[in-house]
Amino acid sequence: MTMTAQPVSGKGNEICIAAPQSAIGFLLGKNGGTLKQLQEEADCKLHVDDKTDCYGQSKSVRMIRIRSAKETSLVLVSRTLQCFCQPQNLQSQMLLKDALATVRAEMKAEEREKTQTESRAFEDQVFRQVVVVVGDSFSEAAIQDALSKESWDPDRAMDRLFNAPAMNVQKLLEASRAANALRKTKESKSASCVDPCSDDEASSSASTDAPRDESPSPVPVHVQAIRNVFANIRRH
Repeated sequence: MTMTAQPVSGKGNEICIAAPQSAIGFLLGKNGGTLKQLQEEADCKLHVDDKTDCYGQSKSVRMIRIRSAKETSLVLVSRTLQCFCQPQNLQSQMLLKDALATVRAEMKAEEREKTQTESRAFEDQVFRQVVVVVGDSFSEAAIQDALSKESWDPDRAMDRLFNAPAMNVQKLLEASRAANALRKTKESKSASCVDPCSDDEASSSASTDAPRDESPSPVPVHVQAIRNVFANIRRH
């Protein structure tokens, strides 16, 4: 018979477990040693009711009352009893410590899953709040990254987004070098595409504008005679 756990109303921090009579001997152990061990391990008090009813008839089901000021202890013990009293575990004579270890591992896994679920829900809520405020200025990927780096603090994440430089010095230097290389390439292409006729046109223009070298006109005989007279006078 599989046990069921039900809270007892009006009795404080208590849970009542219905266990088959066939499981009670394993649960109690020699001189009640197993039951005492469970009480010490889980910091609780356990009470098993009488094996006969008010008419003296043997019960097929015994009630086990669990008391503890700690809710986690109540859950741990009730689930351990259910695990311990499963038919397959009774047949294999499962040890109490093994039942406790199994339940504790299950509870830890459940607690981790609960924490992760709550954390994801909180992060999603914060993310949506920040998107509403700065979604027009930054991508969702940038917002997600800023929140992750600032431990999901929306104010610090928005400060990071607005105060972060557009690019670091190294990227700025690389962009400047690329721009200079592109400019030089364009200048080189522009120089190679100049019309070759322009040089000829310039030379032609220069020849037209420069003064022509004309040969001197022949001197008349009478003019040359006068020049000779003056030349003889200078020599004497």
